[in-house]
Amino acid sequence: MKIRGWKKAACLLAALAVGSQTAGCASDSAASTMQTVRNEYVYIGVEQPLNGVANPYIKNSTFCSDGKTLYYFDTETDTAENLIVTYLYSLNTDTQEQKKFSVPDLIIGTTATCVASDGNVVALSNENTVVSGSAENVISNIMLIVSPEDGSVIRKEDISASLQEEGMQTITSLSVDKEGRIYLLDREKLKLAVYTADGTKLFSMPLTMPPNYSWVMQMGTTVEGKVVYSALSDLYMVDPDRRTASLVYSSEDEKGIENAVIVPGLQNGVLITSLFGLLEYDLAGGGYTEVLNWTDSDINGSAVQYYMPLRDGRILVVQEDQNVIEGGYSAVCLAKTPSSELEKRELLTLGIFSNNDAINKAVINFNKTNEKYRIQMKDYSREDNEAGRLRFNNELIAGNGPDLFDVGSMDIAKYSENGILMDLNQYLDNDPDIKREDYFPALLETYSVNGKLYSIPNSFSIQTIFGDPSVVGTEPGITMEQLAALDDSRPASEKLFGICSKTSALQRCLKLGIGEFIDWDKGKCSFQTDKFTEILEFANTYLDEDKLPVQWEYPEEAIEDGRMPLYDTKLSAMEDYQIVCSAFGGPATPVGYPCSSGKGTVLFSTTAIAVNAGSRYGDGAWEFLKTLVSEEFYKSNKTESFPSFISAFNRSCARGKEPEYNSVKMGDSFTAQLHAFTEKDKEALLYLIEHSSPGKDHDIELMNIIKEEAAAFFAGQKTAAEAAGVIQNRAQTFVDEVR
Repeated sequence: MKIRGWKKAACLLAALAVGSQTAGCASDSAASTMQTVRNEYVYIGVEQPLNGVANPYIKNSTFCSDGKTLYYFDTETDTAENLIVTYLYSLNTDTQEQKKFSVPDLIIGTTATCVASDGNVVALSNENTVVSGSAENVISNIMLIVSPEDGSVIRKEDISASLQEEGMQTITSLSVDKEGRIYLLDREKLKLAVYTADGTKLFSMPLTMPPNYSWVMQMGTTVEGKVVYSALSDLYMVDPDRRTASLVYSSEDEKGIENAVIVPGLQNGVLITSLFGLLEYDLAGGGYTEVLNWTDSDINGSAVQYYMPLRDGRILVVQEDQNVIEGGYSAVCLAKTPSSELEKRELLTLGIFSNNDAINKAVINFNKTNEKYRIQMKDYSREDNEAGRLRFNNELIAGNGPDLFDVGSMDIAKYSENGILMDLNQYLDNDPDIKREDYFPALLETYSVNGKLYSIPNSFSIQTIFGDPSVVGTEPGITMEQLAALDDSRPASEKLFGICSKTSALQRCLKLGIGEFIDWDKGKCSFQTDKFTEILEFANTYLDEDKLPVQWEYPEEAIEDGRMPLYDTKLSAMEDYQIVCSAFGGPATPVGYPCSSGKGTVLFSTTAIAVNAGSRYGDGAWEFLKTLVSEEFYKSNKTESFPSFISAFNRSCARGKEPEYNSVKMGDSFTAQLHAFTEKDKEALLYLIEHSSPGKDHDIELMNIIKEEAAAFFAGQKTAAEAAGVIQNRAQTFVDEVR
């Protein structure tokens, strides 16, 4: 992956080659200075596990609060009576007392809840009834008014008929305005039905929506008790007198607004979460302010399920438990606290370029447990990707760069050449808790340059090409010459990559092979050669983009039918490998991407932390980094791909371990059959890891140049030799710029 904005910052980055950072000019520094101290105030609190909430599918619409007490419904199975029993749970945020009441009239739980102005809990339940003599189910929408004192049902109304009159059936959100009117939202039908507290329907109305958009996410109320709903990044306010909804807030750059819970604001408008903080939107004056930053409050924003301002000024937050794999929920009441009252710790900054749950968890756990250091995250993804990368580079140049940053989407080779990254060998070789042998050598090599280790990824995926043994044989590895010869030996209608575009075929040939045309040490390119033009000609035997079938199919369907002998794929779990084998009808040959080394597999990670060589807190940075790759982390957290820690990898691929599913249907004609993991399955993965090559991320920029100029050849506007000449000139210019 390339360093975005590199060309604009290249001359300044060269100044970092001596290995130290220098201060930038005053104007640059003022524009990009990283906050290195806490805000004047932060919101902090203590977690309290919630009783019940064992259901992993419980939704945020199930939680509600009156500003003092948290209420939520959950179900339990009474094995003795063979019944599902619904309970109303409550948490008094003043005394921390939790209560539990059975609600016998609530059969299968709730789809939406809210607290009315009189303090009673309004709940909506969808009951499924099988029609006698029919396979169809009838969904009954039951509205209940429940007493928070003992869980007794004050009123129960079946409003199914009145909803069906409007064509509404699946209610996903419920709100109550200041007059006590109950609003029910059907996001599929894009309609709103409004009732009185006794279940009498007042009216229904279609929802106003953004152009070309048809999905409503959430509904809630403002400080003034008015009902609003979100669609895309817009907020709409309902006018019950006119029976219309009008746009009251719109923003193209907001992240997460459409799927966030909407609750009354602290002073005005509404509170809505983003992945990074809790925002108060001013619906009258426009704009928003950040009330708190989630990580500053030791909360993982992606785990937040519900929040509500409390009457005493605190903010109630319900979050998924971050410390156990099997799940659970906890509540925390955040109090606004002067930073001066908090313990003093050294503050390190961590730069990120996307929301990453593993990093979020690690930061929060580190901040809760480390007595000397604290991590503050700086998100560069709140702006567009190009601008975020450029700002990051400029801050590094000015000496204001973060102490740590995620290099999962970066070219570590180019940063290392400019002395920006700290060599971690000194820490890994002397750490009492983890050692080099805990990790795959090939993975460490992927994140090393000239023997210097710059990161240890938290997890990794395997990208390679598998082949049908009856076509490619059983010997791993393939060169470009072998690939072209094999393809030439087959009928034109039976191409190795099946139905594939010219550009895709070109990318596969150059995934690793591009390095054979560049000598980075000498800064020389050699694209104007017969070998490269032969690659262009090979790719040209495949389809133009506009000739690809309109109807997409799963590659596994084409593999099973014998129409695609080579499969370019990514493995992130043992099940992925079993799907490949199932498609090929047995073990597939790992031919890999064409290259002369025979190591045609690439390992890559989206979670890899590096340390700024100019950081004053190298020891603290290492203390944090190793929490992401320690045995303890893998025991309490699932990774999205293969764990980097060998013992954790062995557990994830242990012989006899059952897959999550026995089969996976892919398309109309193929179903992958999965089975308990075997030692041969594991050996196949280990072979791929051991015979991998480090991918060079800056090759993406070069690949873009090649694709742009190859298009003229594919279109018949240039010969292969002419296109290679233009590619040579542009590639050489790029190499000269970045060296």
